[in-house]
Amino acid sequence: MAKQKHSLRDSKDGDMISLETCKEILNVNGNQYTDEEIYKIREYMYQLVEIQIRHFNQWQEDQN
Repeated sequence: MAKQKHSLRDSKDGDMISLETCKEILNVNGNQYTDEEIYKIREYMYQLVEIQIRHFNQWQEDQN
């Protein structure tokens, strides 16, 4: 089975991945997340990305 590539900029929520795209990704192999659970997972993932970006930027500054 070929994996679908999902765009990070395909939603009406600005730059966030749409809930429909998240649902397609998360609700595989019998998983059945509610829209509220998917929303919370998406928010958590974006928070992790923000932390990683801040960490990377700090690391870059420290290298200079």
